[in-house]
Amino acid sequence: MKSKTILIICFLINLYFSRSGAFYFPSVCWQEQRSHIPKYAILDDEDYACTKIDGIPFVIERVGSVSPPKCFDEIAEMCIDVFFNADRGDNAPLWKKFQLAYLRGLQSADLRRRRTMPEARNAMFVAREVRVADSREVAKTKPLILDLDRIQNCDVNDTGDYVKGGIVGFVEVTERAYGLGNPYDNLPRRSHKKRSLSNMRPILTNLSVKAKARKSGIGSQLLEACEKAVSSWDDNTEIILEVEIDNPSASEFYKKRGYEELFTDPTCRRFNTNGLVLRKERCAKICMRKDLSKGTTNIERENGDKKSMNFPNFVLSYILK
Repeated sequence: MKSKTILIICFLINLYFSRSGAFYFPSVCWQEQRSHIPKYAILDDEDYACTKIDGIPFVIERVGSVSPPKCFDEIAEMCIDVFFNADRGDNAPLWKKFQLAYLRGLQSADLRRRRTMPEARNAMFVAREVRVADSREVAKTKPLILDLDRIQNCDVNDTGDYVKGGIVGFVEVTERAYGLGNPYDNLPRRSHKKRSLSNMRPILTNLSVKAKARKSGIGSQLLEACEKAVSSWDDNTEIILEVEIDNPSASEFYKKRGYEELFTDPTCRRFNTNGLVLRKERCAKICMRKDLSKGTTNIERENGDKKSMNFPNFVLSYILK
């Protein structure tokens, strides 16, 4: 009996190390206090950070279908840490680290599968922190940003070199069967031979931003990138997402960007990592939809909301009424 118990413990420890590398081989992208064996000189944040305007500097880039597995592992680690660990890193208890390691492996495999699915369209975007390459060694080993106009929240110096840092945000949109009922199911969309695929819709999922990078406009830019990608797909004029009913801040975030609530689904499931055993629990989610045929971007919508508060515009609208 003791030997079996020891074998089980050794198997779990080996599984934990191989999937997460929590103690010896953590990813350099998520927690600044953890790093691989360095291939370049490690600089302090004050020497390595870009000059900030409002929030952290970042760039948005699309994840390719031939991206290496390490890329999806890094995305999964960030998403799981944001959703289930509140960006606490290694401060989680040991039993929860095992759960997070399992979820990271599950998420990474799902991301790779969806990115390479031949039967449905998919787009993934990441936000990477931007840093200044203050040494030649850093410029040689880190990816340089050639198009400086892509950098957000930064006073760009044309004579300097800028490199991509860790991933601080992620979002994806995947086309899959999702019925909404009338009148939405009668809208024109891509036809399929299989009846089960007759209501294919772009579904936005996994929008996540690290705690240190919030209030920087990353969420809006990631959402904007997904909407532009979907608009380029044939016969797609809408985008669908689900928000947990106990997350009102997320609902307000989407409402401000043109999404409307359709209905609440009380039969959804989510993982619960608050106990010793990882389990799924029932939860309610709000289905939200945005009509992309109107052609108004999130940034234009936000600017429009600000302009509508001006006194002359208010008086003019009152007179016209």
